Amino acid sequence: MTHVSLPEATANIAQLLDRVMRGEEIVISQNGKAVAHISPANPVSKENQQRVPTIQDLNPCILNSTKNR
Repeated sequence: MTHVSLPEATANIAQLLDRVMRGEEIVISQNGKAVAHISPANPVSKENQQRVPTIQDLNPCILNSTKNR
């Protein structure tokens, strides 16, 4: 389980969500106290952990289309 501060989580939310989609659990703390626990909505098997793309792996056309919204 990874622990991150609220400012770090805010700055790196996309990367943290990539890690959660791969099965990792993240605890977000503010002023040294845990305020949130992010975990996968559904258990992720080891096999499926390899299949989940990161946001950076997505097709650039998809990424560009979402930036213009």
